[in-house]
Amino acid sequence: MDSTSCSRRAGGRGRIRAEGLTIVKPKTLMEHKNPALTALEVAGRDLLRYTHESGLTPAAELNLAKPPGPDAGDHDQFGA
Repeated sequence: MDSTSCSRRAGGRGRIRAEGLTIVKPKTLMEHKNPALTALEVAGRDLLRYTHESGLTPAAELNLAKPPGPDAGDHDQFGA
């Protein structure tokens, strides 16, 4: 797994706890989504993708248990 994704998730969580889910832009005085929340979401998707590729999710475990399907090169056109 990528340690960068793990550290981004940890840092993003702490920043969101401190600042909240939204921030107020000083110029417009409007609330916007906290950029740390976006970084947290992206890191979470990356982490899920890495764990799936490594066979660490339930869905990936099911795929590992399936026997491999026939390959295009396995077909014997002469029947031998």
